[in-house]
Amino acid sequence: MLINDSSTTSKRSIWPEETRHLWVVGCGGSILELSDGNFYDDWASALGANTLGYRWRPEIAFLPAASLPWRIEHDFAEEFCAAMGTEAVRFFKSGSDALSCAVRLARAYTGRSYIVTFRQCYHGTGDTFGPIIWSPEGYTKQDVIVGDFGQDLPHGWQRAAAIVVEPVPKAIDLPPDGWLQHLREVCDEHGIVLIADEVILGYRHSLRGYLDAAGVRAELRCYGKAMGQGAAISAVSGDLAIMRLLADQVHFSGTNNGEPLALYIAQATLQEYQRLDVCATLGIRGNELRFRLEHAGFHTRGLNSRFEVELEDKASAVLYCFEHGILFPGFCSMALTHTEEQMTKLVNTLKEWRDGR
Repeated sequence: MLINDSSTTSKRSIWPEETRHLWVVGCGGSILELSDGNFYDDWASALGANTLGYRWRPEIAFLPAASLPWRIEHDFAEEFCAAMGTEAVRFFKSGSDALSCAVRLARAYTGRSYIVTFRQCYHGTGDTFGPIIWSPEGYTKQDVIVGDFGQDLPHGWQRAAAIVVEPVPKAIDLPPDGWLQHLREVCDEHGIVLIADEVILGYRHSLRGYLDAAGVRAELRCYGKAMGQGAAISAVSGDLAIMRLLADQVHFSGTNNGEPLALYIAQATLQEYQRLDVCATLGIRGNELRFRLEHAGFHTRGLNSRFEVELEDKASAVLYCFEHGILFPGFCSMALTHTEEQMTKLVNTLKEWRDGR
């Protein structure tokens, strides 16, 4: 028996109870066919992991595990670092892996143990630095200093090995002006490593992520989600002086890290981004949808490529949309394949829901 679902991209908790026993049986564009025989416009886009649309499928053959790395790992590493403006990279299977490795590297590089993180941010499921801190009281482990995003740094931050930040928590809550730059300044002053969690906003807000687009340098940046369009791949990339510790001082290994099929998919994804300027298109299309929603009387917040619609009774709206053939979890993660017709349907359906309450 399957206990809940395995993939974060499903996140049953954001959907109505009526979806509990439904499964995806087909897809195309930004439409999913479910096991009830119906088709649904999808605005979650696999919680942001899908930006190119469900019909995008690179023709790549499976390669088995081998006793030495496949050449694709070397080749893609060079392409990736060139595109990201970084000096070195290590590949993993999940964003949690990438963040955990980055924290381990920062601790080894600085010789300190404390990590500063923020209550509103989410950094995966690793236990090593208390990453699950959405609850008001926070959830922390040993040697973690927890503060509030956008506020003064918490007491004791000067002794930290790293400050770990999701530059825009949940891709919704924008930082105050100058706050991210302030993090960079205090890191420089006190020899602290700045770690950018770009798992959501890398390949979405911009290829390199929000922090780089804001002109703020991070020694280490972590990527995932849209990097592989659903393939299990993530990365930590950054300064060679820190990354080289993985060669002999910091152990972080996994049987399927560097698995060639996922690397080929990530390589094809990166090349598609460079060919089509995907992030710019996502922003333009998202801005158009936000304009339509605002014109219809709905307030939105967040970034154009991924934003939240403010609703008084979100659960009711989500259920109403589902009953009318739309998978809308209260936010929109834009994909290249969202159409004008789908935008119109979403706005009109939300208006019908509101006016019928």
